[in-house]
Amino acid sequence: MNAGDLSLLIIDDNPEDRYAIRVFLMDSGLTTGDIHEASSGRDGLAAIKKLRPDCVLLDYLLPDMDGIEVLAAIQDAAGDPEVPVIILTGTGDVSVAAAAIRAGAQDYLAKESISAESLSWTVQAAINRFGLIRARGKAEQSLKVSEERLRLSQEVGEIGSWDWNITTGNLFWSPQQYRLYGLEDGADDPVSYDRWLSAVHPEDLEPLKAEVEGALIGAGPVATTFMFRIVLPPAKGGGVRWLSARGKVKHDSLGRPVRMVGVSVDITERHTNEQALRDLAEELEKRVAEEVTAREAANARLVHLQRMEALGQLAGGIAHDFNNVLQAVSGSLHLIEIRANDPDVVRRFAQLAAGAAARGATITNRLLAFSRAGDLRSGPVDPVSLLEGQREMLFHLLGASIALQVDAGCDLPPFWADNGQLETVLVNLAVNARDAMPQGGTLTLRAFADQVAEKTTHPAGLAAGEYIGLSVTDTGEGMDPATLARATEPFFTTKPAGKGTGLGLAMAHGFAQQSGGGFALRSAPGMGTTVTLWFPVSRQLSPPVNIATVATPALAAANILIVDDDPLVIEVLTDYLRDSGYRVIPALDGFAALARLDVDEAVDLLITDFAMPGMNGLELIRETQRRRPDLPVLLLTGYADPRMQADIDMGLPGKTHLLRKPISADALRDRVKSVLRKQ
Repeated sequence: MNAGDLSLLIIDDNPEDRYAIRVFLMDSGLTTGDIHEASSGRDGLAAIKKLRPDCVLLDYLLPDMDGIEVLAAIQDAAGDPEVPVIILTGTGDVSVAAAAIRAGAQDYLAKESISAESLSWTVQAAINRFGLIRARGKAEQSLKVSEERLRLSQEVGEIGSWDWNITTGNLFWSPQQYRLYGLEDGADDPVSYDRWLSAVHPEDLEPLKAEVEGALIGAGPVATTFMFRIVLPPAKGGGVRWLSARGKVKHDSLGRPVRMVGVSVDITERHTNEQALRDLAEELEKRVAEEVTAREAANARLVHLQRMEALGQLAGGIAHDFNNVLQAVSGSLHLIEIRANDPDVVRRFAQLAAGAAARGATITNRLLAFSRAGDLRSGPVDPVSLLEGQREMLFHLLGASIALQVDAGCDLPPFWADNGQLETVLVNLAVNARDAMPQGGTLTLRAFADQVAEKTTHPAGLAAGEYIGLSVTDTGEGMDPATLARATEPFFTTKPAGKGTGLGLAMAHGFAQQSGGGFALRSAPGMGTTVTLWFPVSRQLSPPVNIATVATPALAAANILIVDDDPLVIEVLTDYLRDSGYRVIPALDGFAALARLDVDEAVDLLITDFAMPGMNGLELIRETQRRRPDLPVLLLTGYADPRMQADIDMGLPGKTHLLRKPISADALRDRVKSVLRKQ
């Protein structure tokens, strides 16, 4: 069935959730509009019976019955649901999801993570998996029927029997045995052991002979079962038939095998059904693995999209601050130009321009670090550093009408959380707070220690232990009790259409709980709102590494090859190093640099940019290391992607170091001295 032709049923007592899911279903392309709704379990059961939808999206909590009861009511005689069902939960509780799957649901979705994309692949996967399970059930049923037929055939004697005289080699077959081998009863040629073997499939011949010989060697009257294939005569189509033969060896008074008697039965149908069942199981496992991979990828994309949504909120403030930086730099340079004869003025405005440039570098690094994509992992987080970093980030976001206050003690221990997701959560909470203060106000970020004793009740339901609390408090409009009760529901929002997703508080709530902490929300009309997140304390935070620079004299006569496609950067870096007494060889691309290396032996250090046309910095370094394995390299770049550092660590030989643009003259000179001194 094509995706656009699906008939879908939503069972949910919340009209807003039903509407949101309907919109996502329409956006996903699963259906052209054949979407039905029910607001209770009983109405849903009636709709299932009447409509026979292709898939049911079932809320776990309904006013008259829960999702498990609905699943039980639509089970067929075999105890399986008659239609594929996807359970929707508002809590993301794994135990609820597990109970639903055990009750027969094909999958589950937490409402907070629903999107058109996730619905599309979850619904299609559920329908496909339901079909596979149905097929497996039919195969199992077919296998049961086959086994029943075998039992009945044994009861009425519809099995082949045989008696092999081991001494003479003669072999007696019953009429049914002849039919099993595709022969007429009482054929002219007597049956012998060799003739029997001639009918065995070539691939099974040697293993079967070995089993028979093993049975003959045995001293006791142990029954032996053989399963093998035979090739039917051409007159019977020449096909392959699976047989199961069970025989027992008789011995004479001296213990010698003299006779082997047994029965044979056709197991072709059973073997085919078992193989089909194995194939279905393998296919189901493959589909499940693909779905898990797709779900993990979709979750990663969702986290990144939420981060980029927060990043978009910062764009206006960042642009404003960069304009200020550019104004300070260009204004200072202009004043230096017109008052070049006044050393004090030149020095003062040069320092001002350098300070403005450093401010721009700080903004760039934080912005890139906030927006980068990559693996998100939990680790120890310093609460003071976190909130101080948020102070700078939120300065661009809140605007002049919002006063930002940060309250964090100096002796707070680190806590355990995913720093990247936590920054996204705090920015989203700040956006909510800003929107709740249209006339301006105060936003307060606070970090505090919280000790939960044994056998005590905590507002966030925390277990006993040490925690760090992070609170975001605004002086805005606040929420009435009805709004407060629904504030953490996914997709619930009081903002105008297009102004919010309704996922901010739900995301914060789920993130805190998944991190082993808790969440609390306090608000009242006219009293503002406080959102508090708790995270377990971690003692694993390492102290920041302080790389001290040591003032050392320039290494005279050192030759440095500098490569950058920007002539202005080349000129500035060249002047930096020539002022320190180095001989500088400039090159505007990687090819020119390699040409200089080929003709100029006197190169003690390579400094190269990363992003250059034709040949990037990493490619240049590899070529350089191939020519001169001992030549040290400084890779100078304006990118902030940690994956590039991983490439350097894992893929480059030699002594390669990474430096970030912009870099001051002192920092560059110190790093050059440090590298050269190690040679």
